[in-house]
Amino acid sequence: MITSPLGRRVCCLCMGLMAFSAFAADPVSGHQPLQIWDDEARNNLPAWVQVWLTILKLAILPSVFFAWKYVEARWVLASIVAGVTFSNLIAPQLGLLPLAGLTSLTHVIFWTPAIVVLIKNRPFMQGFSLYNAWAAFMLACMLFSFVFDIPDAWTYLGYQLQT
Repeated sequence: MITSPLGRRVCCLCMGLMAFSAFAADPVSGHQPLQIWDDEARNNLPAWVQVWLTILKLAILPSVFFAWKYVEARWVLASIVAGVTFSNLIAPQLGLLPLAGLTSLTHVIFWTPAIVVLIKNRPFMQGFSLYNAWAAFMLACMLFSFVFDIPDAWTYLGYQLQT
């Protein structure tokens, strides 16, 4: 039994998304919010988006090493692990279609705490070091991704609420 108000809200959101996704039309692969986000979609992305995703993956990688010493890196790593876990293990069990908009919503939900910690603690304002430079770059990458993720997540949620 879920007793906390936050737990009940998350449970209701997941059940609602699961119910609404059952009414979705058969979407095709692609990178638009209401298209299936799969290997075919990733392989057919414009070149600049493929380059961007590679840069983002390379930016995330050092968090594994920095997490041993720095709290902000632990938040970044935890946000990535939580998002991947939700996308690959939990969402399919809930019957959610892997739409690009769901991926964007996952980023917005799970990356926001890491962004808040990076902005609040501002390690990049505390002199120059490899870690501080990485923290600034990681924050910039996440914020740039939000330029695309927030509108796509909004489109996804709007669609789910209309169906």
